[in-house]
Amino acid sequence: MPAPTATRPRETLWLLLCIDAAGSAEPREREMQGHLRFIEQNLERIAVAGPRSDGQHPIDGSILLVRADSAAAARALIEGDPYYRAGVWARIEVHPFRAVCGTYVGGTTW
Repeated sequence: MPAPTATRPRETLWLLLCIDAAGSAEPREREMQGHLRFIEQNLERIAVAGPRSDGQHPIDGSILLVRADSAAAARALIEGDPYYRAGVWARIEVHPFRAVCGTYVGGTTW
């Protein structure tokens, strides 16, 4: 049985892998409400986001898939986050990502 045709067009997203700095638990907690407001204010640009954690250890970063025209625009978005300004993240990696199959795209795009 063939896979269903995607209900979403192909789009290039940007994977933001934000790795926490040592000792970031306190600023993470302090800035959480501002961070959540920032996420809510930018929902139209965020495909999915959440903490990086295996559920058994403390949160050690954040992962976001964002809509942006370029890596620079994706980085500029995340640099507006209160977590960034508070130094919660020691490193941010920006990678292009094409969603081509799966439940998010509603099937396959080929």
